[in-house]
Amino acid sequence: MNPLFRPILLLAALVASSLFASAQESRQLNRIATPQAASKLPPGARAVTELRPVAVARVQGAVGELAASWNTPKLGALLA
Repeated sequence: MNPLFRPILLLAALVASSLFASAQESRQLNRIATPQAASKLPPGARAVTELRPVAVARVQGAVGELAASWNTPKLGALLA
């Protein structure tokens, strides 16, 4: 058997597999259109211009309360 047979076979397999892999990578990504938030605001309201951080403990408490009330009548009141 030729000593170059295995490396050539391996190279051919890599090239063939890369042809199929590159086809998946060539799709163009298009942004999803989103409406402007300002047009949905009620009269007299202003859009948020500055974000304020929320304490981690407060978020964890709210998520914990939401998870605890899942599949209970209390969930509707939390989401309303």
